Amino acid sequence: MTRIDPLAGTPAGPAQLIDVPKLLAAYSDLRPDPGVSAQRVGFGTSGHRGSPFERSFNEWHVLAICQAVCEYRKQQGVSSKAFIQKDCKGYYRGGHNDDGRADDRKSDHHLR
Repeated sequence: MTRIDPLAGTPAGPAQLIDVPKLLAAYSDLRPDPGVSAQRVGFGTSGHRGSPFERSFNEWHVLAICQAVCEYRKQQGVSSKAFIQKDCKGYYRGGHNDDGRADDRKSDHHLR
């Protein structure tokens, strides 16, 4: 049986809202500790499972993932362009241009 949340279809209340400037600051300023398993990025069937507030998904994770993709592609001899799409969440501003392309200054390898 499908469970429908009683708040479905209702406006968010003050307790459910986030402080977007605080979220953006956490995304760009808080550095995760790779030795803390809860701060490592984890993926599920629909994407990552993490939060900038918990240091479990932020700019450092995005940069590490992009770098790993670049290194893997280089190792495999792939030289075609890689297209990176940004999400619509408020904290996906770092590491991307306004048009959604990864910022080339973030890696030795060019992503477009």
